[in-house]
Amino acid sequence: MDKRDELGRFLFGVSSASLGLLAGLRQLLPHKAAPVHNASYMLVVSAALLLLSAVCALYLAVPKNRQIPPDKIELVSLQRENANEITTVAIIWFGLWILGVAAAGFQLTF
Repeated sequence: MDKRDELGRFLFGVSSASLGLLAGLRQLLPHKAAPVHNASYMLVVSAALLLLSAVCALYLAVPKNRQIPPDKIELVSLQRENANEITTVAIIWFGLWILGVAAAGFQLTF
């Protein structure tokens, strides 16, 4: 059974919660954050990276109906391709998410 969509929903929740936390901290710490019309570069970069991580999570969350060709009976290779795709997208998600959180942390602390 493929748990791809469950992983995607979880990762989307983490990304959107991080965006919410970023927005909340920006409102709670007005002395550290710039005004809206003069938004800090790092906060914009952080929000963009977190939005991109949410898009990666949505890509995983959409259920895939794979058509198995009738002449292809090697199901292990199909499962391996699916697992490699999920792993690649999850690594990309993690990289984007960690960079977004690090950029937000850097901006909010300095």
